[in-house]
Amino acid sequence: RFAYGQVLLDNVRQPLVKKDMVDSTQYKVWFREHHYTTEAYFIPNPNATQEDDGVVLVIVMDGPANTSYLLLLHGITFETLTTARLPDYIPVSFTAIGLVESSCRKRGVPTPSKP
Repeated sequence: RFAYGQVLLDNVRQPLVKKDMVDSTQYKVWFREHHYTTEAYFIPNPNATQEDDGVVLVIVMDGPANTSYLLLLHGITFETLTTARLPDYIPVSFTAIGLVESSCRKRGVPTPSKP
C-alpha cells in the first residue's frame, strides 16, 4: 500500500516521500535543504500490526558539512528517529549501502552478518 522514495526536484531540493498508493492524496515528506539522499529501504517491524509499521533507512549526504549520515525514519509518521554520522563521505549517485559496510569493516566497526 505504501511506497517510499526520493523526489529529485533540482540540485538543492531532494525530499523523501512516503506515498499512500490507495489514497493518492495522502503522503508524508522528509526534507532538509542541501541534504542529498540515496534509495530508501523499508525495514518492517517483525511484530507489526500495520503495513507501514517499521523504519525507513536512508544514507544522506550533508552538503554544507561535506559528510554523510544514516537517517532512520519512523515508518508510520515518517519523522526522524535518529541519525548516525558516517566516518566517510558517501557519494549519492548510486545505492551506497555496500560502501557503508565496507567503510565500517575497514575501521573494525561490527556490521550485521549476512545469512
